[in-house]
This record gives sequence, C-alpha cells and structure tokens, in this order.
Amino acid sequence: MAEFVGKLKASGKTTLIAWMVKSVIGAADFLGRPTRRTATLWLTEERPTSLLETLKRAGLTTSDDLHILFGTT
Repeated sequence: MAEFVGKLKASGKTTLIAWMVKSVIGAADFLGRPTRRTATLWLTEERPTSLLETLKRAGLTTSDDLHILFGTT
C-alpha cells in the first residue's frame, strides 16, 4: 500500500499512479524498475469523471485487473 500526497491540483499524483498501475498490471518496467503482474485495488477520493479521463489516457478502461474504490471526504 502506498499513499501519494501533494498539492491538490496539477501535481501529477493521479497520472503517476495511473502509469504505475498500467506497468504493474502489464508486468512492465516502471521508472526503470521491474514489476510483477498483479491485480490492483485503487482507493481514491478523486471524482469519478476526472479519474475516468486519466484512465482513458493510460489505456486502463478495459482492464479486469484494476479495481477502483471511491471514497468521500
């Protein structure tokens, strides 16, 4: 489990996580390091509509190995 903390907007947390998840799901290197293929649970407080845009950009909208749980603040 990891927690990513940064400025509320435009610090790149969600984008970084999306590409990390894509690497883990596909067993591809991430930031020059190997990953092991595994399903991923993403816990987020992000609005579903904005997260969906990020998932589309990362090519993650059709993965059966990505599970998302939305929380509220």
